Amino acid sequence: MIYKIITSMFFICIAVYPQTSDTLYSLTIEAGAGYSHYITTLDYNNLNRNGFSGMVRIMWHPEHLLSLGIETGYNYLYSLKSSVIIPEFGTSEVKASMVSVPVLGIFAMKIFPQSLPNFELKFSSGIFILNNNGNAFGEEISSSQLSIGYMSAVTYLHPLNEKLSIGGELKYSYISKIQDSNFSAQVIFSYRFLSY
Repeated sequence: MIYKIITSMFFICIAVYPQTSDTLYSLTIEAGAGYSHYITTLDYNNLNRNGFSGMVRIMWHPEHLLSLGIETGYNYLYSLKSSVIIPEFGTSEVKASMVSVPVLGIFAMKIFPQSLPNFELKFSSGIFILNNNGNAFGEEISSSQLSIGYMSAVTYLHPLNEKLSIGGELKYSYISKIQDSNFSAQVIFSYRFLSY
């Protein structure tokens, strides 16, 4: 009899706890922009590995510590400007660049919800669309390819009011097709557009 009472109380506590006012389900849209640095083994004197990164993502926050979402964006990887000499064609300036567009599924978690409630760790995996552009001897060259990859990040968001937050994010991405990675630092804006 005592076991039935304890078991019943346990399940009642579980059922009542998620219904408190501070454990609502919510959907947020986050947008960020900032600095990108390409980490590679390519060794060219005129290789520019610094540029712009931006992202947009939608996150679903249930009453638990784990949140789910999807993300896309733009990551500048590199550009190269050099001169080449081909005896049959002469000398030409060569330009090449690569950017990536990720399409990722995200898992986010607040590791220390009591002491550091504004910090989240994120991990995501998915595909990267790699866009290559080049110019040599007056000819334009462009191509696209797909690669799988993953991303990990740490995010800090400071709430300004019930719906809007601002913060920053440090992000590391690995792209398996080119076996290189990318680091970015972004300013993030988050807007809670739905709570239920």
